[in-house]
Amino acid sequence: MSDTERAGRAVFSAAAGGLITRGDKEVLLVHHGRSRTWVLPGGKAEWNEPPASTCARELSEELGVPVTVGRLLVYNWMTTKAELFPGAAANHAAYPCHMFTFHATLAPGAEERINTPERELLGWRWWDLDEACAPGVMEPYNARNLRAAHTALREDQGIAYLES
Repeated sequence: MSDTERAGRAVFSAAAGGLITRGDKEVLLVHHGRSRTWVLPGGKAEWNEPPASTCARELSEELGVPVTVGRLLVYNWMTTKAELFPGAAANHAAYPCHMFTFHATLAPGAEERINTPERELLGWRWWDLDEACAPGVMEPYNARNLRAAHTALREDQGIAYLES
């Protein structure tokens, strides 16, 4: 598409993350190096990469093990109202963004081999859902997304729609 054809069209980034659960209320989160908060594993899409492929790639990169991406749980339209890390609103690449959260599962035996990238992530762990969403653990907007994804999965409600 030429610049002339692109004029007036919205061009936004996309990101995808995965909700991985253990039992009824435990969720796998990664400790993000930049924000110093806990988040669902995931990240930004590459050029022309579909959301489910982004989720699979990002989770495999961040956890270092194979994952299987299942159904879409949440579509989240994010703007600068969702301050996901200090200075995010001033970061032109951060917003606006289409965020897709999928249900994902680890390959059998993969949990023992999880290995997060050193500079990007500070670690990973299983969290009780309520503890994960408590103030100071997750950024409130990410906690809202996590709760919506967990509800959509557990209650088989279809896809949740969120926006900031």
